[in-house]
Amino acid sequence: MSTYFRIGEIAEMFNISVRALHLYDKMGLFQPEYSDESNGYRYYAPDQISTLNTILGFKKLGLSLTEIKTIFDNHLNPEKLQALLKEKVRYYQNEIEIISYNIENMERIIGAVAEFQQRHEGEPEESEQLRAVKISRIACLENLKLEEFLAEILWL
Repeated sequence: MSTYFRIGEIAEMFNISVRALHLYDKMGLFQPEYSDESNGYRYYAPDQISTLNTILGFKKLGLSLTEIKTIFDNHLNPEKLQALLKEKVRYYQNEIEIISYNIENMERIIGAVAEFQQRHEGEPEESEQLRAVKISRIACLENLKLEEFLAEILWL
């Protein structure tokens, strides 16, 4: 039995939880080589380590466990693997566009707030509530300008 690793040893080696290994087992993604019926311990063979390493590598790329299971169910078929990874690249590119759009909006609002502050510097202090209302109006106006701009682009 010395050629096997217990579940806790595998978890420690890969810095993952035993609970994660239980989930992988339940999904049929990464199952122990041997389970002892008398005590319920799960044992993994040394040659299984590369499989777990592959699973964790795919997770680091952002693939879900379901997607990883699909890859393994297809026996790491190169065409299907490429198709799945290309789809993930498109997904991330779309996320980058959304995040960039949000950053641009935030920068516009930051600029509008700074401009507002400069214009009203030295004026008597106003209540927090009034200041919040003014800033929210600025943010809304910036969003309206952006929406109009996008509408014009879409109708070109």
